[in-house]
Amino acid sequence: MIYKEFGSTGKKVSAIGFGGMRFLAEEYKKDIKICAELVIDAHKKGINYFDTAPGYCDDKSEIIMGEAFKHMKYGDFYVSTKCALWNAEDADGVRRMIEQSLKRLNVPKITFYNLWCILRFD
Repeated sequence: MIYKEFGSTGKKVSAIGFGGMRFLAEEYKKDIKICAELVIDAHKKGINYFDTAPGYCDDKSEIIMGEAFKHMKYGDFYVSTKCALWNAEDADGVRRMIEQSLKRLNVPKITFYNLWCILRFD
């Protein structure tokens, strides 16, 4: 796997990331562990950047990733998730979304967090 430094962060991120938006519904509705195995296998092949979001895959993507992350050494991968401000209209709402994501992802911190649809800064 090819790794590139992410800006000036010192983090070496795999050239190929794993996006959690397209897990098959027939698989995660049967057993999320089927999808989690795909994430684990990608990590074994060298992928260390995993992107997800609340709402992806009928709101199951973060849960699937969290199931996989239980079987991966924390610190050997980076996780990116996000929040749209239609999910959280103020700072308290964003904090609740972050706490929910941390719990679902089974990680102590989120490496990359993206806020979408910021319409004002007051």
